[in-house]
Amino acid sequence: MPPSKLYRFLHPIVTPILRLLYRPQIVGLENVPRDGAFIVCAPHSSNVDPFLMMCFIGRQHQIHMMAKKELFDAPIMGGIMRKTQMISVDRSTTDINSVRTAMAYLKDGEKLGMFPEGTRVSEGEAADAKSGIVRLADKVGVPVVPMYIPRIKPIFRKTPLVFGEPIYINPTRVRLKAEDFPPLVDDVMARIKALAP
Repeated sequence: MPPSKLYRFLHPIVTPILRLLYRPQIVGLENVPRDGAFIVCAPHSSNVDPFLMMCFIGRQHQIHMMAKKELFDAPIMGGIMRKTQMISVDRSTTDINSVRTAMAYLKDGEKLGMFPEGTRVSEGEAADAKSGIVRLADKVGVPVVPMYIPRIKPIFRKTPLVFGEPIYINPTRVRLKAEDFPPLVDDVMARIKALAP
């Protein structure tokens, strides 16, 4: 599926603005697969994080972000999110529709952007990471690309954005049990933390 027209239009406009404001220092971009589906995941502390993820992986990789459904209710922003093929997630329940949409994108070779904690977590706070990323990666058989985004991002200061090597959740494709997923989530979060410069 080609990138949406609005995504292709906005990408070269938003990217220079983010470069000016956050002066990204990008490391490990060679770890991002050139072809095929993957899930990129990072810590989440501010509304700018999805844009840093989408803009600096590269225009050739449209990232379908998974975002809380409340954001889609905003008249203008909600329309933009739909037209750029973001995925609405109802966090109050097990949102089967969002999971099916995400799986469909991955099976078509598309890329997803997800935040393991499921919400914004500021510096000094803590939140348990959810198992959705590893469950989805296991179900479809795609790698997870860990990405480090600092929780504190002062504008006009250098901001490191670091991509780690792809993580293959279940390379032997054995059937995983429910108790297998929490350690896998912990491993993903540990690898993200290890990317911090």
